[in-house]
Amino acid sequence: MRLLYFSFLCSLLWVGQLLAQQAPCGVSLADGAAIKAQMMENRRNINLAQISRQNTTYIPLSLHLVGSESGQGFASGSKAVEMLCKLNSDFADQNIFFYLNGPVRFIYDDVIYDDAYNNTGQIRMSSYKVPNSLNVFVSANVSRSVAGYYTPSRDFVFIQNSYANGSSTTITHELGHFFTLPHTFYGWEGIDARAQYSGSPAPVVVNGRLVENVDRGIGANCANAADGFCDTEADYISERFSCPVSTSLQDPIGVSLQINSDYFMSYSSDNCQNTFSQEQKNAMLADMANRGWTNFPAPSSMDSLDGSQLQGISPINNDFAQETNGQIRLEWDASTAPNANQWVITVERIFNNIPLGQVYTASVMNQNFAFIPSSALGSNRQFRWTVKPLQPAYTCAPSSSPFYFQTGTVSSSHNLADLAQNELQIFPNPIQDAALQLRLTALANSSAQLAIYGLDGRIIWEKQNLALIAGEQDFRLAIPALAPGQYFILIRSDKQVWRQAFIKQ
Repeated sequence: MRLLYFSFLCSLLWVGQLLAQQAPCGVSLADGAAIKAQMMENRRNINLAQISRQNTTYIPLSLHLVGSESGQGFASGSKAVEMLCKLNSDFADQNIFFYLNGPVRFIYDDVIYDDAYNNTGQIRMSSYKVPNSLNVFVSANVSRSVAGYYTPSRDFVFIQNSYANGSSTTITHELGHFFTLPHTFYGWEGIDARAQYSGSPAPVVVNGRLVENVDRGIGANCANAADGFCDTEADYISERFSCPVSTSLQDPIGVSLQINSDYFMSYSSDNCQNTFSQEQKNAMLADMANRGWTNFPAPSSMDSLDGSQLQGISPINNDFAQETNGQIRLEWDASTAPNANQWVITVERIFNNIPLGQVYTASVMNQNFAFIPSSALGSNRQFRWTVKPLQPAYTCAPSSSPFYFQTGTVSSSHNLADLAQNELQIFPNPIQDAALQLRLTALANSSAQLAIYGLDGRIIWEKQNLALIAGEQDFRLAIPALAPGQYFILIRSDKQVWRQAFIKQ
């Protein structure tokens, strides 16, 4: 048994979570060089004056969600499709519109799931690509801490699960690479300029690449150095940063840098990014024309959808789900979204109305029902499910309200043993001070997330990356002061879930 003591200030926890959400781009130095080389070639060969800027460019996008062969680790389908909403907002001023090409594709593949960054995983993803479509793959595990990447040799975009949603700018950043945009700090990848060069002139060359000068007058090198654009300010920061940012960085001739955190292709935090420069837009348009992305017709329907009024048919109202041939049927009334041609279904396990995590997600085309393997649910459990309507040009509709159901009672000794292994003890209970003593048994070494919930389902406090070792262990956690009342604690790893109620006196 081991005793661990954790003392965390809430402010530090919040900062840690913020930084965890701002992982870097995974474009390699070699791929970055290839991206810039293609952009420069397009600049030499493509006459922008001959490209119409009046008509909307429609680009088909194929979305692939990857999980393990046992069905674990899929991103939320309902959130992932909202990446198209983010793209269409960020590209709207360029008359560029992305639409969903065919169904959301769910891929059960351990090779990709185990590591979507190595060469083997990339080769496997390439085998699933849809021709004449912009392919975006989403999965959980990469051997480097990256939010996403684009690889020119494979010609697809990868997004890590946590960033596959409608608020992260990761998809916009990676599609910038797809359409030949380098980082604004191109050449500085892997170098901490602020640590090495603050207060003194930067070198003329870093990583074998010419360093960009601040000056845009006589002697300017912006058309060739760094990202190759003269309307993006010189930028040497190759790690994620918050805005506004103030630095002591100087260019090679001693002129101070004024970092612009607005650009999608910088490493500023997501909430800072909001634009492409005009020269960046020109480069993307040239690449679209060069590769034939301007030749696709508009989707047949541009109508919007609303899923908020959708009604479930079964199972609902916390009914027991009926199993037939190892499957459970979910059915809904589709009449309030008649223009939908696809539906994304999400099933979550719950405890006292607190979501414990997604257990199943899928999509169906042109039907108002879906089948779930009962093996994905287990016995004696509570669940909620939602359905989200889609059509190719509109993936921004809200999902339905949740519908609740449960599965039958535990009957096997194996399941009873599993419940015992997931037991979480809290002592003393009720607690008197701002500390919790916990005891649990883990089946294997793993990393877990811990959260304390109020009765209304709000997260009061949480801790990421809680290290567990196989076997029984004790934890003592210093937590924020709680008002008197009842709370729930939830600990979730990729292998187990523990939950328990406690009272604060």
